[in-house]
Amino acid sequence: NEEDRLKNVFDPTQKENYPPESAISVARLIDVCVNGDPSRRPDMEVVVRSLAQVLNSSMAWESSI
Repeated sequence: NEEDRLKNVFDPTQKENYPPESAISVARLIDVCVNGDPSRRPDMEVVVRSLAQVLNSSMAWESSI
C-alpha cells in the first residue's frame, strides 16, 4: 500500500512523527507537479490549496497526539 511504500522514502529518523495521510497527499501532489505534460500539471492556486489542506490536517493531527 501507499503508506508502506512511503516509509521507504521518508526520513527514517522521523520515526512516523508525521500523519501518514498527509505524507501520501504531498507525494501525490509532487507526482502531478512533475508530470511530463505541462498541461496536466496543476496551477499554483491548486498547489497552494493542496498544501494548505495538508498543513491544516497535519496541525490537527499534531494537536491530537
